[in-house]
Amino acid sequence: MTNEEPETESDGVNLDEVVQQSHEFHSMLDNMKRWSGDVATQILINRGDTDEESEIERHDQALELVRSVAQRIEQGDNQRARRP
Repeated sequence: MTNEEPETESDGVNLDEVVQQSHEFHSMLDNMKRWSGDVATQILINRGDTDEESEIERHDQALELVRSVAQRIEQGDNQRARRP
């Protein structure tokens, strides 16, 4: 390494930036998992307030999709189909 190159670079990669970005990504994943749990709880609460079959079905579909966020993060499943 020459005096002109930052000590944090190895083969063109700035290690400080890589570490910082990795921490940011981990924080994002933690926040997404937390969001998924919070929203799933709210959907279940709201689902209990309706008797209409079509609304119950909508809640169930949304609940499945929201829960899949945390499941994909925990399982590392990037092949799971995304459904509206």
